[in-house]
Amino acid sequence: MPRAESALRLLALTALSMAPGLASALCETLAASAQRQTLVADIALDSTNTLLALDGSRIPSWQTAVTVETGARATPAVWGERVDWSVYAAAPDARIGVTMLRFETGANGRRHLCGIARYSASVVDAAREAGKAALPAPDAETRYYYGDGDRLTGYEERSRAADGRPNPPVRYCLRYDEHGWLAELGANDCAAPSQPITRYVHDATGRLQRVITYQDASGEASQVDTYDGQGRRTQRHARQKTGWTDGVQTLGLPYREVPSEYAVLVLPGPAWQPPALDSYHYDWAIVRPRSDNGDHDVYAAKRDPAQVLAKGNSGNSGNVSQFALTAAQKQRIWDAAGQTPGGVQWLWAPGQIFTLLQALPHAAWAACTDPANRTADACGTP
Repeated sequence: MPRAESALRLLALTALSMAPGLASALCETLAASAQRQTLVADIALDSTNTLLALDGSRIPSWQTAVTVETGARATPAVWGERVDWSVYAAAPDARIGVTMLRFETGANGRRHLCGIARYSASVVDAAREAGKAALPAPDAETRYYYGDGDRLTGYEERSRAADGRPNPPVRYCLRYDEHGWLAELGANDCAAPSQPITRYVHDATGRLQRVITYQDASGEASQVDTYDGQGRRTQRHARQKTGWTDGVQTLGLPYREVPSEYAVLVLPGPAWQPPALDSYHYDWAIVRPRSDNGDHDVYAAKRDPAQVLAKGNSGNSGNVSQFALTAAQKQRIWDAAGQTPGGVQWLWAPGQIFTLLQALPHAAWAACTDPANRTADACGTP
């Protein structure tokens, strides 16, 4: 498609009120001072398309409607505003396309995306052939909402079932703190009680400190990323994922992540109990590989008594004594896991290895996940 400004000016002649899915004003607070445009594009926004950005980069079309960019400060971004839509423009006289976008230019001169309507190719072909003034209802659409100062406050996803009936809309809310910095992305309407997906904690100067992620089903904090003064992620703390219950992932103990090529087992304390595992007559060992040991080779460590913290034979799987440990051994393993985070491995079956990590104390996790806690060391120091 030609990349011409004239094409976009002609596309803007399409009246917004002609599209039922976009009939009501989506950027209500901008309407009094805004110039409206509706652009028609002949490219579907599905998982097969990567779009050209205004700066020449590439944008995947399967992103969520709003992303949050982290760095020195958490900032919401509407990826659709960064696409060079002139590349995908329909013919100047086209009234409908598989993608229709509505923009409004605010008082500050910045153009905001207020809605995206999506149609199937068959619906577009039928509408173009019929030539009727009224357009059909879209198969799906995204609506963006703005508040004071042109600030994005939320968005809504609408879709239809296979029989054409509308599904319940799904609404998302962006909340801001008293300084105007992004504080939360929530999974409901802004008028409803908070239901956070992610929370963003900034210090008194507006620098991003932590990003707290929540589990949808339980509403519990499941992960925290911390950032330094330059906006670089420095550490991740997370709840261990222990399995599934009724289709919901169960969360275990919180811990401080470390780089590891092995699965993680989080120890609750020095009196931890080894779990029952499928291991049959295997000579297991818990080791603390040395750095000069072939790049922390766990198998070499297993052969060196000086690097073995505990060992035994698993016998019959499920036997209560398959991983028998004394209180002293458990304490030694706990201490080693704390002294060298990520440096203790448990070879518990052929080819099966755990990295053993200490759990965060309850008080430490509570402080780390408290969005009101703006101290620099809320999650402690490694």
